[in-house]
Amino acid sequence: MKLLCRPVTELKMLNGLLIFMLMLCGPNLVQAQSSLKVGWEPAAPYQYLDSKGHLTGLDIELFSAIAKKVNVKLEFKKILWKKLLSEVEQGTMDIALSATKTAEREKFAFFSDPYRKEVIVLFVRRGESEKYHFKTLNDLVGSKFRLGVTSGNFYGKSFDLLMKNPTFVKQTEEASDDLSNYQKLLANKIDGFLADQTGTVIDIRKEGLNGKMDIYPMDITTEDICFIFSRKSVKPDMVGTFNAGLKALKASGDYDKIINKFTK
Repeated sequence: MKLLCRPVTELKMLNGLLIFMLMLCGPNLVQAQSSLKVGWEPAAPYQYLDSKGHLTGLDIELFSAIAKKVNVKLEFKKILWKKLLSEVEQGTMDIALSATKTAEREKFAFFSDPYRKEVIVLFVRRGESEKYHFKTLNDLVGSKFRLGVTSGNFYGKSFDLLMKNPTFVKQTEEASDDLSNYQKLLANKIDGFLADQTGTVIDIRKEGLNGKMDIYPMDITTEDICFIFSRKSVKPDMVGTFNAGLKALKASGDYDKIINKFTK
């Protein structure tokens, strides 16, 4: 009888130990077993709905291709950028795409390796570039130029420094999204706005506004773009997994195919 009871006792002990481990590591184990929640904001050609209502774009297809390579399921949710960053910080959203690395964001998010570049430029109304003689953003300070920006976006360290200047702050007007800045510019409520060059040129064409805006000849900043993962809901090794997937995607040639599909 003792020989029969011993395995049962050991089994109970193992079950007890397993339950204890699940209690300690439950959130992380659930995270590993469930799909990751990914927030996205309309911004062609990176994240948008096509004519059939299907979610697509450079960032979407690239991240989805990486997730497929590393065998991770994804759940996408449409959400404005500022709110998305807040949810990543809180851990209610796992991932945000198209993010620039900043010290503030590193407090609540892990950053992937960069997967593309973003060139920030100043858009003004068509034919008005000759009105201005700015060489840098600093030259805007104290002028009558009204500058549009999008809430939550990063426009480089020089811009951040200028935002400590009360005079410059009074010249900036914040919008919830880039489309609002297009409308405000054409309604003469602002004189120009800052935005990603590639995406905005394509988006302006998509919105039927081609020929109504110019890129003002002034260097602002070029930034590396990454995926960010919530420190509260995603384990650090998941970031390493996605970095390895990104390298594998580049080695296979699929990375270039996706980039060319949306930028050529």
